[in-house]
Amino acid sequence: MRSAELPKEEIQAAAFVRAHPELDGRGVLVGVLDTGVDPGAAGLQTTTDGRRKIVDLVDCTGSGDVDTSHVARPSADGALAGLTGRPLRLPAEWPPAADGRYHLGVKQAFQLLPRGVTARVRAERKARFARAQRGALARAQAELAVGGGGGTSVGGADAGEEGASDDAALIAARGRLRHKELKARVAALEKADGAFADLGPVYDVLAFADAAGRWHVCVDTSEAGELGVCALLEPYRIGHEYGTLDADSNLNFAVDVLADGARVVLSVDAGAHGTHVAGIIGAHFPDRPELNGIAPGCQIVGLKVGDTRCGARARVRARGEACLLYTSPSPRDGLL
Repeated sequence: MRSAELPKEEIQAAAFVRAHPELDGRGVLVGVLDTGVDPGAAGLQTTTDGRRKIVDLVDCTGSGDVDTSHVARPSADGALAGLTGRPLRLPAEWPPAADGRYHLGVKQAFQLLPRGVTARVRAERKARFARAQRGALARAQAELAVGGGGGTSVGGADAGEEGASDDAALIAARGRLRHKELKARVAALEKADGAFADLGPVYDVLAFADAAGRWHVCVDTSEAGELGVCALLEPYRIGHEYGTLDADSNLNFAVDVLADGARVVLSVDAGAHGTHVAGIIGAHFPDRPELNGIAPGCQIVGLKVGDTRCGARARVRARGEACLLYTSPSPRDGLL
């Protein structure tokens, strides 16, 4: 990293680590109270002694909360009715729910994405809609101009033949109906051009406990009930895995389960600042040590206190919750 961006040499941090390589932060757990930390970020994967860099990710703001108090059982064919109305197909390779019960919730992606990402995703989705809508409009207009004029010709049938007049009347009626349908289609497509309203992706959220009492969460990022192509995650402090919402936002997320399954928390960064700060503190690039942070041996806890709903501004209550997590007895004790 260039000196102007991280002056390790100027403050003699780099010289200190070179002289005392074992005193590079290893054994130290650093809490980053910020906009969240991206678990997929380069340099934030391992410590200098081979341990996992990010040991926990917590959304302390409530912006990622999902009400999963609704409980359901799968039907005879193994599908669940998601709260979006989509059928959710449970993959055979998943561990079964211990009691056959699944907690269900629903979350809009635009409630999770940072404002800048939301604006970009909206613009990209609108552009895709416009291309599809204008193509459909052009095809409908061309069809109306070429083949929607009434269809009154009987294709050379002799009017004196028995039944020819009935055929002609039927063809004419069908032509008029087709013309009317095409005109209505063109009008609807023209109206849709200026009436685009996008609620964004809407995800079903599913949580369940297996026979060992371990919680699992799946967010239907396919938006089609195809859970087999979606990530099945444990709370990050346990499974240390994460998912990606979609190709448009390219945002990673981690999960937690609270209130005995009645609440799922999706931890999604409210901005890039927290990941940047975590990198300054403890980034570790094994092949490019010049990019390392000040303490590449330390481990990181990402505590999101910047609320996505407030433009990533930190909330006092969130800061208090973040501090209490690691200063009082909790399930997070002993993570190091």
